[in-house]
Amino acid sequence: MKSSISFLSQRSRKEKIGTIIGVVASILGILLWIVLVYFNPYRTAGITDDWMKITFLKLGLPAVGGLAASVFGQAWLNFLLGLSPYYLYMAGTPGIFGFFGLVSVGYIISAILMTIGKRQRHSM
Repeated sequence: MKSSISFLSQRSRKEKIGTIIGVVASILGILLWIVLVYFNPYRTAGITDDWMKITFLKLGLPAVGGLAASVFGQAWLNFLLGLSPYYLYMAGTPGIFGFFGLVSVGYIISAILMTIGKRQRHSM
């Protein structure tokens, strides 16, 4: 029986830590998107289909992409997602949505650790 986290078995320790940080950042990004759409205290208008589509494309989809990039070890994609202008904009807003900054920092740290870990593993 294969482990549910078998994608970590062939990675170095730094790659594993980077992967875990990337997965946690992605989950935080998805949760923050859900809060933004369904429990946003700053939005007085109702939830519309357009609102959900736009916020999903700008904030939710990159979080899902970051999850996939972390699991499949694509450090370059995590680095690009960490520089997302929408995440950086949300990081500058007051309240709970400032935590999108943690998501960006998590992606960048994840990318750095995965890159260093890959280079160490390949140099052996």
